[in-house]
Amino acid sequence: MRKTAPFMLLAACLALSAGAQDADGRLWSAGSDAAKVCAPCLDDYLIVPEWSPRCGSSRGVTAEEMRKKLATEYTLRDNGKSEKHASAPDDDEVRAADALRTLEPGDYGWLHTVEVVKVVGDNEMLVKNLTLVDAKSAEADLKAFTAKISDKAEQQLAAVKKDYGLRIDKLEADKKKWDAWRSYGKSVSEGKTSGNTQGDPVRAKIEEIAKQIKELERQEATAKSDLSNNKKEILDAAKERAQARRDADKVQKKFRKEFGQTFRLVGFSTAKLRAGDSYAGPKGNGLQLAVAWGGKTGEKVLASVDLLQKPVDAAGLKALLAKRKVTPADFLAQMTAAKKGKNGDAAALAARRGMADLMRK
Repeated sequence: MRKTAPFMLLAACLALSAGAQDADGRLWSAGSDAAKVCAPCLDDYLIVPEWSPRCGSSRGVTAEEMRKKLATEYTLRDNGKSEKHASAPDDDEVRAADALRTLEPGDYGWLHTVEVVKVVGDNEMLVKNLTLVDAKSAEADLKAFTAKISDKAEQQLAAVKKDYGLRIDKLEADKKKWDAWRSYGKSVSEGKTSGNTQGDPVRAKIEEIAKQIKELERQEATAKSDLSNNKKEILDAAKERAQARRDADKVQKKFRKEFGQTFRLVGFSTAKLRAGDSYAGPKGNGLQLAVAWGGKTGEKVLASVDLLQKPVDAAGLKALLAKRKVTPADFLAQMTAAKKGKNGDAAALAARRGMADLMRK
């Protein structure tokens, strides 16, 4: 019996639907890793190929590695013995080390503050005067730290002088008593021989006290030297500790003109913000953002990296490809080429980096 036309049409439609679903499945399978660095942004898409939630910037250094790298390491001496110490960096230092490096699309990192030019919407504003680090505050912090170390060193030095001074004074007083005793001829003379203190207990006592005094003076000198070295160690370490902020300040000065331009910033709440405000992020500790798009001409757009917490899904990936006029077949070929010879994390990273070709020019 011949099939009716409607039945054949239905079968064809089902076959086409199944084929489309298979194609969508292959597309998502190939691009799901790459999609993690893409998110809707204004009328387009934010694409940050190097994005990693474990890294503060596109330098690719994890938070744990950065803190270890910036830890203040120094050696303290106590009674002539050395002991190594390490002090974790503060959050400002870590953010300075992860400060935004360039205004190239796809780069991401931290800003210290921006100046609000105009509030455009609930999560959109115009800003200028991007600041990577507060150099004056950094210098003030270093001076305060130096003063604190100096004050502590002076207190320790005073304590050492007082402690050893009291002990030496006591021994000096005892020595004077024994000297007086011997001077008045009240020492035991039995067995007394020139150069032999065994038969002269008073002289032996005086010499013992003199040795104790000399040893305490040696210990005091060592303790003072240790304190001096400790102070220098910590101050030198503190200077290295502030290096990330000084480096960020150099970048700030290098891009002073570029950072002074007006940018469109999206992804941060504008509640209670007004033109002229200095904005330091939702928690007041800086803004972690990415350069979305914009070149030498046209508007530059910056976006909160928090947008990537909700990356594009399968439908969003198809929409992104359509907007860039890239066919699914071409995208599949691109992903295959990027992942060639790689597996696991390496393949996923290659796929994400491959999305640089789809960034808004």
